[in-house]
Amino acid sequence: MKNIINKAVGLMCFSFAFPVLSANAEVKFTEAAVPKNLHVYSTGGYIYVDHLPGACSSSRYIVDKSHPALDTIVSILLAAQTAGKSVVLRYDGCVTNGEQGNVVGVYLK
Repeated sequence: MKNIINKAVGLMCFSFAFPVLSANAEVKFTEAAVPKNLHVYSTGGYIYVDHLPGACSSSRYIVDKSHPALDTIVSILLAAQTAGKSVVLRYDGCVTNGEQGNVVGVYLK
């Protein structure tokens, strides 16, 4: 019986915590603009791009090297930057002390 109660309490705690976690991961969108300064800056392999500022404190965005669509995102950003075409960035929050948007997607505009 004690095991069932512990599982129920754990499930309730998870249920209450889940909306808080999902609220922090709300996907946001930038306005359309031509990406600039696409680069790999650190030895960690993270890719950075400058774009219009969104909800974060700078206009720099980061594409995590573990993103499953990393190659596709970088390809679109590189093509858009080279051709001078606008893109919209999708990001799910601010990282590095709230400065940089964490890119989760991109599309041509």
